[in-house]
Amino acid sequence: MGRAGASTLGHAAAVEFRVLGPLEVAHDGAPVGIRGSRQRITLAMLLLHAGRVVSVDMLAAAIWADRPPATARTQIAMAVSALRRAFADAGVTDQVIATVPPGYLLRVGDEQVDVDVVDQQMARAEAAAAHGRPEETVAILRAALRIWRGHPFADVRSAPVAAAAARLDERRLTLVEECLRWELALGREREVVGEIRAYVDQHPFRERLRGQLMVSLYRTGRCAEALAVYRDFWRVLADEAGLDPGWELRELHRNMLLGMPLPPAEPFAATVAPQPAALDRLADQRSRRPRVIANLPRIGGAAKIGLATRWAHRVAARFPDGVIFVNLGRHDGNRRMLEPEAAVERIRRALTVPAQSPPKDPEAPSRTTVRGRPVLFILDNARYVGQVRPAQPGSDGRSAARPVALGIAHLARGA
Repeated sequence: MGRAGASTLGHAAAVEFRVLGPLEVAHDGAPVGIRGSRQRITLAMLLLHAGRVVSVDMLAAAIWADRPPATARTQIAMAVSALRRAFADAGVTDQVIATVPPGYLLRVGDEQVDVDVVDQQMARAEAAAAHGRPEETVAILRAALRIWRGHPFADVRSAPVAAAAARLDERRLTLVEECLRWELALGREREVVGEIRAYVDQHPFRERLRGQLMVSLYRTGRCAEALAVYRDFWRVLADEAGLDPGWELRELHRNMLLGMPLPPAEPFAATVAPQPAALDRLADQRSRRPRVIANLPRIGGAAKIGLATRWAHRVAARFPDGVIFVNLGRHDGNRRMLEPEAAVERIRRALTVPAQSPPKDPEAPSRTTVRGRPVLFILDNARYVGQVRPAQPGSDGRSAARPVALGIAHLARGA
């Protein structure tokens, strides 16, 4: 699965495989009868590895776990023969399952498996979002969600298939959250609040859904209910796992307690321009004063660091006096946030203190010596704008430094 192709499920004369629910096969609009546990597990495994050879040993492990019988190879061959016969009885003339040592291979096209169609829809939604068409984005995501019919491979009993089904369930929830994010960005809180609440009831530990429910309630004037959603989640986490809600939800809760207006977009996520376009935009920056020039949310840790590094290499000639990296999200190996004052002090030390001669008093202020010199600052894992501004050189009254500097603030918010 995972091939690219058209965005509708199958041609009339093609074999269609539906796994996002009970396993179903159809040809020319009519069902293909796949009977027997071994046949269904074999077909499920071939679908999970469509276009690749699945060995007899893999099939045996999927059917019998760690206790395959001595006749396993023969029984699997019989199951494959039964599948081929079912396709032939349904009028399929092409060879759907090929024998390729050391096992078998399922031959399917780009639009014959429903999971692939969902992937195609997701690609279309991303393209629509990148071109600023939120209504079209929502319509495509809704169409993708309608392809699901229930729990993937719901009637197939096999450990490897169950593991794959769990991953597909996770994909669906991510798709749901992404769709709801765009609905909230379009101001459709009243339309989706009931839907979000139903999803929260089904998935009580899903933090992003809790945040989306809080946002939808708060924006429709139901602040007390929004705060109650947070309190309930806090109790559930404390009782079940001994944990606190994540910082994003805590920050959202704090803003609601203060009565602050929420941003138009859902605070847990934001759209990111394609990386090449981001690089071009970064490279075009010509300002000669300290400022944050780019905010890169919703890019994974390695990806955003890679983007910043590539850009830094591209513009390195503009900053002959060095590059300074400060991670605002970690401190002494823990996941605690580095406070702005500590970030400023870390920057000062990096600018002024040689590595071989650290200050005797770690709390003593250091005098910066980059007045008027171009230095690039990369500030990673900032959680809010206020954390970044004090860390910009020359932004606080105590510092004598007024370097010509650019900074990148990476708002590392999870999905």
